[in-house]
Amino acid sequence: MVASAVSSAVSIAAGEEQRQKFRRYVAEVATVQNRMMATRIDAMADHQKWHATYFFVTTFGTVGAMYGAMYKYGPRHFFKNPQLLHKPFGPACCIGVLFYMMIYHVRNVAMKARFWQMVEDFQRELKRVDAHHVPEGLHHMTMLETLLYEVKCDRSYFIDTSVLREPVGLFEEARK
Repeated sequence: MVASAVSSAVSIAAGEEQRQKFRRYVAEVATVQNRMMATRIDAMADHQKWHATYFFVTTFGTVGAMYGAMYKYGPRHFFKNPQLLHKPFGPACCIGVLFYMMIYHVRNVAMKARFWQMVEDFQRELKRVDAHHVPEGLHHMTMLETLLYEVKCDRSYFIDTSVLREPVGLFEEARK
């Protein structure tokens, strides 16, 4: 009777030790994943910050290139005739907006798609090791969903990435 009580106490202590090791492992994985996500979110926020610059550079660059081509290869008195001067302005602006869409928005969508794939991989890895059974894993999976929602709504520049770069600790240590 005493031997079985001692063996069950030892197995409980060993089980608790294994659980603490697993919780530390999940916290380390969460820290690494957070840092990787912070890098990607910073890149997306930096890209989204320059949307007006992309727009004006592509639009005015296209109009300037069109007027340069008309000066070099166009009809003779192109810049003296106002009717000739205004004709190609509309199509050139449309082409500039098209370049803006191709350069800015396609790059933004590609960056978001890479981020979504990375978050899905992180979630799959955490579910594979059953990290949702410990508080650290559950918190990290919830945070992944929140970040994914924020990025899908194009609000990556509102995310404080300095918090993501801090190491994730165990919840009992944080409460003390």
